[in-house]
Amino acid sequence: MIIRAWLLAVLVFTATGCSDSNNVDRDIDATTTNPDADPDQPMTTVDAASLLLNYVTQNVTSIRVTSSGEGLDTSRILTREQATSFSVPTAATQVEMELLTAEDTQIGVIIFEPAGEEMTLTLPGDGLSPAAVLDLDIVINADVWDDEPRILAGGLGFSGIIGVPGFTGTDAYSEQVVLEAGGTWNTLKGCGDVTPAAGMYTSAQSISTILAAAGPPEILYGGGMPVEFSWPVLYSTVEGSDFLITFNDYSQAYAEVAVATPNYDYNERAVVVLFGQLGNRLLLDDPDVLYPVRIEVVDDGTPMMMVAPDGSLTSAVGLYINAPGSPYHTPGNGPRLTAAKVNVISRLGDEGPPGFDANSPNDGIALYGDEAEYRLRVFTTGGYTPDGVTGLKPSQYDNFFQVQVKTDSGEIVQLENSGTEYVIDGNVIEVIGLAELGPPGQVIDGNDCYAEDRDNQIDIILKGDEATIKKIVGVRVPSQQAVGERTDDGYWQFYNPGGPGNNPFPGTTYSQGSPDHTVPVTIAIDDPQMVTYIDLRSAEQAASVTD
Repeated sequence: MIIRAWLLAVLVFTATGCSDSNNVDRDIDATTTNPDADPDQPMTTVDAASLLLNYVTQNVTSIRVTSSGEGLDTSRILTREQATSFSVPTAATQVEMELLTAEDTQIGVIIFEPAGEEMTLTLPGDGLSPAAVLDLDIVINADVWDDEPRILAGGLGFSGIIGVPGFTGTDAYSEQVVLEAGGTWNTLKGCGDVTPAAGMYTSAQSISTILAAAGPPEILYGGGMPVEFSWPVLYSTVEGSDFLITFNDYSQAYAEVAVATPNYDYNERAVVVLFGQLGNRLLLDDPDVLYPVRIEVVDDGTPMMMVAPDGSLTSAVGLYINAPGSPYHTPGNGPRLTAAKVNVISRLGDEGPPGFDANSPNDGIALYGDEAEYRLRVFTTGGYTPDGVTGLKPSQYDNFFQVQVKTDSGEIVQLENSGTEYVIDGNVIEVIGLAELGPPGQVIDGNDCYAEDRDNQIDIILKGDEATIKKIVGVRVPSQQAVGERTDDGYWQFYNPGGPGNNPFPGTTYSQGSPDHTVPVTIAIDDPQMVTYIDLRSAEQAASVTD
């Protein structure tokens, strides 16, 4: 029931003011990197150059290094350059590198324990088993969606297709048992030399796949329920028993399993997906219909923790949300966007840990190069695909989205087409395409085997004048055409993994498509509103899992 963490050690980008105190040395002369050091005590020289270069944003200009342990409590501030190599007392049991902007705002922390005369700080993961990798805790440049900790959305996504007995691959028997369980099985075309994986045919999951991702207990014919949070979650603290679910018949149950799947990237840490017996597909007037009406985070003795905007850890216990009903029959209860935020584009954190990086790189820079200037990330309430199975493609903005820009006169301009330059109040803006899907190099047009991560984040890649980017006010999902009713130039519905696929099985009830809806956009150009948390001490614990 333990949710497998997809992070690795603990780095925190946060937002806390920095104050002068008697034990803080603000002399950051490059020749004096440890003014408080006792010349007689053993010291460890720390090489942090690679970690800072690859995982710390450039707006970090200085770093407060705090060493603590028995009889030891020192703190000093280094320039970013000094922090590439510095010394700390070997006897320290914990060293924190607090990441500070030029305004003295803390936006992150790296935590480690000194070892030996010299050590190099690197992200762990290579050589560890998949289970050990998923037990690491790493949050890098992850989005903060709100000032307060809360559940943004949560509800039953689909039922019956998680842990299907007999489903082992792409053979005829696997297809039969998936269809009998209430899943779908796509017909594929345009795959070329690609050998289709099972996930290209169906969104159903085998028993072994869920066990590998989440561990016991074994899930049979279960459902899935994504829960979206405003702050990143520390996955090593999450279990199914953290979530108490109340159903429409007033019964209650704990989730059997909680996982991060498929939100593997280091900057995708705000979703927990619950698996178990979470509801059914019966009509709303059926006396046996079952669906969640409330989801609450409870104290199971090992509280679930979230990473606050200042990088500190905050308990999620007590957070709750009222669920919207049945995804099959409650009117309008299809998948939605729950938040959106625009940033200057960055690749930091936009990658999965070792063994979970098959769809990396898939960021805007990897797909569009210098054309990518801004990233408008939308946060979804479920896997957002054209039919529940088929991957969303970078070229499909025109079929699914409209970015909304408000002019000086108050008019709302809809950006309906990618590749079109719009002039608004004398400044330009252009949608380049979609990202945070699949890696470059794939055939896109006509390819039903396009591989993408199918997670809860989609990036709309933009370029243009900053003045116009800051006038973005919303993202609309028009959702006018369902599967089987689509035209090439129409606006299509999105589906979660309970959707019908491109070849729905007669008589099966599938989850609804998305409704027409709009979400406001947070402008995070000047303040990125992102956080990083890496605790490198957890690597040793993860290695013991492998051993």
